[in-house]
Amino acid sequence: AHQEANTPTPDGDTDKADEELGKLTAGGHAKASELDKFGREQGWNRERRNDGLIIYTDENKTERLKIKKGSSQTPGSEDPHVEMRKKGGHRMDPYGNDVTKKSDGNHTPIEWDLD
Repeated sequence: AHQEANTPTPDGDTDKADEELGKLTAGGHAKASELDKFGREQGWNRERRNDGLIIYTDENKTERLKIKKGSSQTPGSEDPHVEMRKKGGHRMDPYGNDVTKKSDGNHTPIEWDLD
């Protein structure tokens, strides 16, 4: 598996929600329902698609949280996971490190407990 080098984050790119989200997802044990609740508590706009995908977008139109059930049609995305973005729009892992779309840390495992 390819691992991206940690990238320093410019000042102003993160906020308190990023830190809290990292704590919630560290270790890959977060539940989809916990993440769904977290997004609502931030006041972010919630969109749920027919395939079960839940996207939370902040006031700056940044997709901060994508809660995914998993799909066999997308290699590497078969299992439930969450994709997170910092306030500044950079993808992040649970530890606040910048990651790319192809990084292992971009797909943080979760437990799917939503219908």
